[in-house]
Amino acid sequence: MKKLEGGCRSDKRKNWLEKWLRLEAHHPQLVQLEDAIANFCAGIHKSPRFGWTLVLVGANGCGKTHSLNAVANWIAKVGHGIQYEVPPNKITYVMAESWHWPSLVDKLKSGQWDLVTELIEAGVLLVDELGGEYDPSKMASEKFSSILSHRENKWNMITTNIMMGDWERIMERRIASRLFRNATIIDLSQVPDYSLWKSMGAVETEIKHTTNDP
Repeated sequence: MKKLEGGCRSDKRKNWLEKWLRLEAHHPQLVQLEDAIANFCAGIHKSPRFGWTLVLVGANGCGKTHSLNAVANWIAKVGHGIQYEVPPNKITYVMAESWHWPSLVDKLKSGQWDLVTELIEAGVLLVDELGGEYDPSKMASEKFSSILSHRENKWNMITTNIMMGDWERIMERRIASRLFRNATIIDLSQVPDYSLWKSMGAVETEIKHTTNDP
């Protein structure tokens, strides 16, 4: 598992986060998330062909999908300007394949095996809500395990509601293993639901105003 690089933020990084991520980092784990996203995108910009996996783990409302969509948007807007060479002597640019895992499972279960090759060859693979599916045959999970094996040194971003201690029990074992390889894992388990946090803030503000009324 890769170590997260943090530290003091430059004005350039602060501006980047404000422009592209737009996350209200009201919790220490969200500050970690901001740094992880910035490092991930900076890595793509510096070395588009070879990369690592970023895994975001936490309950609904903690910023996982928001972050994945922000990365997808960043790639859509600036990826064409990040060019690199792939064999044999082909110049391409950064593009992302972005999938909601239950939808991807449906495609794989229906026999769309050409999709496996597309995902293996994608510049960046973004998968939201891994583990949130009904796949008793584990056919899709086996295919995804193969995809991750081929992409161990490529750019992948995966979100899941399943806590790390339950990965092997709930997910296909090989997927669980591959999520630890050449990966940065961000634990968001202590981050409160965003809507609840905003509602509580509004209630506290209302209470303060009521208390201060003459």
